[in-house]
Amino acid sequence: MSISYGSMLPDGERLITVVVDQHGKAVMEGVLYLGCQPTGRNFSGYVALTRMMEEYFEHIQYPRPVMNLRGLQLGKNNEAVRKEEGVLRRCGSISSYVIRVTQRQNASWQGIVGREDGAACRFSSFLDLVVCLEKDLDRLTAGKSNKDEIKVNQRFETRPEQGIGQKPEKEYKGEAGRLEGGWEGKADLDLVQKGKQEQVERYLEIVMGFPKTEKIMPDTIQYHFQMEDRSRTFVVRFLFYENCTCQGTLYWQEGHREESFRSFLELVLMMSGAIGDETYFPCD
Repeated sequence: MSISYGSMLPDGERLITVVVDQHGKAVMEGVLYLGCQPTGRNFSGYVALTRMMEEYFEHIQYPRPVMNLRGLQLGKNNEAVRKEEGVLRRCGSISSYVIRVTQRQNASWQGIVGREDGAACRFSSFLDLVVCLEKDLDRLTAGKSNKDEIKVNQRFETRPEQGIGQKPEKEYKGEAGRLEGGWEGKADLDLVQKGKQEQVERYLEIVMGFPKTEKIMPDTIQYHFQMEDRSRTFVVRFLFYENCTCQGTLYWQEGHREESFRSFLELVLMMSGAIGDETYFPCD
């Protein structure tokens, strides 16, 4: 049924245009155009952008999710729809991107993002999409060298390079660190794991805008969010890096709630829902 419904959608309804006007201090701001709508909606930051896109996917029922996203909300039954003033279509002062999400598997997104110059990049997860956009926007706003520009263009014009969650060249096969390359291979695998975690931590801070972090254990970080008289504290433990994303556990201190997350997207929506705007995403 979902396949037949999706086939009836006009192709333009499957496209999402992101017009980027500002990218200061890693905060992306601009206008989001959903499908064929002539007017867009202002957004500030990845959280707002992600929520609008998730809401749109649910509205058009395409692409259908393989699994429902989990939440940390305190059981509020909300059906509120955010009302925002539409803005007329215009070109971005920095750049614009067209995103086509073709699948919603592994509690994440898969699809293609295209640049205004026609170059395109495949992404295997929401995290992969954020990495792709951030690298390109950094190049445009920071005056990167030609060498850096070539690297970004290669990412857009071809399949993404080996990233988070993809299998390393040497695979772990036994106990006591027995690898194809012996102990040296285990050290290489540990470095790969560490690099994945550092990349996830970096982009989580960019997406969520957390000013304060504290390393509790090598794989566990505490994030603190303060806004006026409200504070939110989260303890995130990263366990796995499969499907080009991350998996682990999230503990919300003020709400005394703990939940496992199956992707970077699910982690972001859990944390943003607990910080505020609980009415936007109901609990499963």
